[in-house]
Amino acid sequence: MKKHYLLFASLTYAYPILRPLQKEIRRRGDIAAWFLEDSCPYQLEEDELRLKTFKEVKEFNPVAVFAPGNHIYDFFPGVKVSVFHGYPINKRGDKVDDHFKLRGWFDIYCTQGESSTTVFRQLENKHKYFKVYETGWSKTDHLIEAINTDNRTCESKPTVFVATTFSKGISSLDTFYPYIEEMAKKDKWNWFITKHPKYNNHDV
Repeated sequence: MKKHYLLFASLTYAYPILRPLQKEIRRRGDIAAWFLEDSCPYQLEEDELRLKTFKEVKEFNPVAVFAPGNHIYDFFPGVKVSVFHGYPINKRGDKVDDHFKLRGWFDIYCTQGESSTTVFRQLENKHKYFKVYETGWSKTDHLIEAINTDNRTCESKPTVFVATTFSKGISSLDTFYPYIEEMAKKDKWNWFITKHPKYNNHDV
């Protein structure tokens, strides 16, 4: 009997995080469906199944719900799984990194590496209502694969990867972009720039 899994998307960054999971679910012969929040722009492919109502989710009856965000509906069937959408970098300089804030929604936290796992395991032992598994982060797998399959390009042409958040007080892209643009014209480097889905400066 095929198992059902739900992919929960609130913002566009959910698509590249959840699609590798969908690929693996399908490889196993099971079924993945998507539920999009109103805040999430529609970017599904023709072969991707969308559930539009809570009633459809209930009837689909997933064994697990994967969410790369901070919340999930607790009345959805299945185990609630948090799939991280970022790294613990304490970008705001708070005494306690928001990355490790527990909101009470999830049964499982899938951590990307030791920098997250260590703290979440401590929280697991303290609160005892969720489990932590270090799974890696499938969103970045293709970057590693690309480096491993084309070492010649990486050796002959340096690659610069720029990622930014959207918060004006801590985002650097507005300041750096003119310099990046100038360097990109002069230097023979590979530039990869990714903007946060909430980043709203359309001139960059």
